[in-house]
Amino acid sequence: MALTGCCLMACNASPTPDIGVENSVDGAIIDSYWPTTPPVKNAKNITMKWSERAAPGEVAIADLVTYKADKATIFPPTGWALIRDDGGQHVRQTLYWRAVQANDPHEFAWSFSEPVDAQGTIILLADARLDAPVDGSSGNGRGVQGGSDMVAKSVKTTSDGALVLAFYANDFGGAGFNAPDFMGEIVEDETQLGGYWILGTYQKHKGPTPDAICHGGQGFDSVSAQVAIRRSAEATESR
Repeated sequence: MALTGCCLMACNASPTPDIGVENSVDGAIIDSYWPTTPPVKNAKNITMKWSERAAPGEVAIADLVTYKADKATIFPPTGWALIRDDGGQHVRQTLYWRAVQANDPHEFAWSFSEPVDAQGTIILLADARLDAPVDGSSGNGRGVQGGSDMVAKSVKTTSDGALVLAFYANDFGGAGFNAPDFMGEIVEDETQLGGYWILGTYQKHKGPTPDAICHGGQGFDSVSAQVAIRRSAEATESR
């Protein structure tokens, strides 16, 4: 894996991740992430930041993880579009996107209709299609089933050169994580609330992506998703 959870928690600046997978398809690039630390408990809002170097022409993806929040309504900041909202028995994972605009702030507040425990992060993508970056997504939430794998299910892309992102979350941070070998790590964060992970890879030709299966006897509530990101028109035309 290219990064470790220890590095994520220790870094003050927003680094450029190396996901350890060659971008041989001119796909979108992971520019930076900003882990939300510490998580909030019994709160009606959470503020997440993106890198101060965020610039117009980039796309932001927000990964919001909440716990025992199946009945809560989530109110995103203005300008953030929902990608998907998936939940298990105790953990919920909600994904959003936004094109970075000139003079945008660097932090955004999500609010909830009732108090929840929450954590999450925002990653920035360069060379993604600004008007419609999400080419497809899938989700998979499940209840407590001892020994089951976490599976980010296949997505069928409609264009070549996709960046494929896999998102995982559980409600027990000490359970560990054994990622699929064809994906590289972007974010790994485990707290007293639970763990969440973001992985990435590239797919040259349009069509179904592989299931991204996390083996390792995950015995707690979990949720996972896979999202395919279209590359920018400029990257497509340059091929």
